Amino acid sequence: MLQTVTPRRPPEGPILITGAAGFIGSHLVDALCARGRIVAGIDISSIADENTPSNHAKCSFHVIDIRDRAATESVFLRVRPEIVLHFAACAGVRASFQDPDRYASTNVDGTANVLAASASTGVGHVVVASSSSVYGDSSLPLFRECDPLGTPLSPYATTKVAMERLCREYVDRTGTPVTCLRLFSVFGPRQRSDLLIHRLVHAIECGTTIPLYGDGSSRRDYTHVTDVVAAVIAAIETRPIGFRVYNIGGGRSTSLAETVALVEDTTGRRARIERLPPQRGDIDQTWADISLAGRELGFAPQVELPLGIRQYVDWWRRSRGGA
Repeated sequence: MLQTVTPRRPPEGPILITGAAGFIGSHLVDALCARGRIVAGIDISSIADENTPSNHAKCSFHVIDIRDRAATESVFLRVRPEIVLHFAACAGVRASFQDPDRYASTNVDGTANVLAASASTGVGHVVVASSSSVYGDSSLPLFRECDPLGTPLSPYATTKVAMERLCREYVDRTGTPVTCLRLFSVFGPRQRSDLLIHRLVHAIECGTTIPLYGDGSSRRDYTHVTDVVAAVIAAIETRPIGFRVYNIGGGRSTSLAETVALVEDTTGRRARIERLPPQRGDIDQTWADISLAGRELGFAPQVELPLGIRQYVDWWRRSRGGA
């Protein structure tokens, strides 16, 4: 039987964000600080660069590795967060084949450390970033939270499945609510350089060749980062009872060929493409059923892919001193 969510007065205590200097984490810092919240961010020093939340009066930043349990516990004891947003992870399907041990130690062991510190410091709610990759290469037209998870196709996907199971066990053991958000192909300003839309824009704007895998028929459900932030805030303000999982996607699926055409139309330039065979670990298609998040969190994506690409191209050009 599904448990229900209960609206509540928005919490006012400190929020701790792991992965706060990363793509999504830095947007969360900006949004929550703009709402007047007290925020503490933690991240590893190797990526704590231009996204580091150092310009917010109510934000503190702590350079630690969540694989270090003692250091993680120390920050939690100083901050005493009411809510934890766990977005620190080794991300990326293809890179996970190169260093699966690092993915396991960060995404699984690191999550265990975050949950342990949450338990020992009385955190009231944990929101965790999961991934559409947990569904495997599903043949179903829409991915639903109630679907059985498929066979993970990469070390990254395997770690996200394990992370969700850790969270479910944590709820059973402690009674503390955990919300897992299965994110679908997030894009937007500050996105990682290995993600498709950045790679396409960079290659087209710089006149370089981009390798693309497969025949262009693979499909993705793209989600703008501002919609992800809205979903996280909704999860904070409508806390579930127990363990909850929500798909967070754009609600439509777009082929690789269509995505390339959108970027070409937006930039006004043609892409120079090197066609390569599909890579292992790639899912053929993703498409999120977001009706559960709509009903329980009021989630409704606002930025469709064409608008998001236009915004990204504008940001990319401004960030490089262009027009």
